[in-house]
Amino acid sequence: MNLDLDTLREMISSTLQEITTESLESTEAEKNAVDALEALKDDTEKEEAEIAKAQADEEMKEKSSQEPEEPVSLEESFQITKGRLRQIIAEELVSAKKQGIL
Repeated sequence: MNLDLDTLREMISSTLQEITTESLESTEAEKNAVDALEALKDDTEKEEAEIAKAQADEEMKEKSSQEPEEPVSLEESFQITKGRLRQIIAEELVSAKKQGIL
């Protein structure tokens, strides 16, 4: 098959145009798909946040509808070891000697 140079150039040019057109169309389709997925993701995240908030509200209502809570009494416990007690007494004795009390 003998083709002249102009015919080959035309065939190559038209093939490149077809590829470019198909590429642009697929790029636009991909972009639209990505945009749609992002929008769907955003909607899903919003719905999840609303569901979590509703669940938290329901839990708070359940807790508040149960028996009223009694005031919490705080117990304070001071436990001093013998070593620490001796250290405190020694520090107080040194302080008293410096002040001239002892």
